[in-house]
Amino acid sequence: MANRYWATSVYGGSTGSLDTINPTDTDGSATALVAGDLCDVIEDEVLSYYIARDSSGASEDFPDIIIPDTNAGNFWWELIERIPQNTGMIDQLLYENMPGSF
Repeated sequence: MANRYWATSVYGGSTGSLDTINPTDTDGSATALVAGDLCDVIEDEVLSYYIARDSSGASEDFPDIIIPDTNAGNFWWELIERIPQNTGMIDQLLYENMPGSF
């Protein structure tokens, strides 16, 4: 079963950022990252979903590919989806296809 992580920003190297999740459990205080693990990033007006990949050859390409700052090895985060959190946009997405809606 995949682990699930949460972050408050995609990058920046500060606590709570996706790029600060250490893929290895070097000190026994965290869970080691596994390919297929998920991370929800909630920042400002955007909710982003990322999946952990473990294969060589990835280069950081914001926002699509994020490389961990520490002990990256072959691990990287791939963007699955970015969704605006703007209430008006959410209303439009929810109701635009309903008969009689705006």
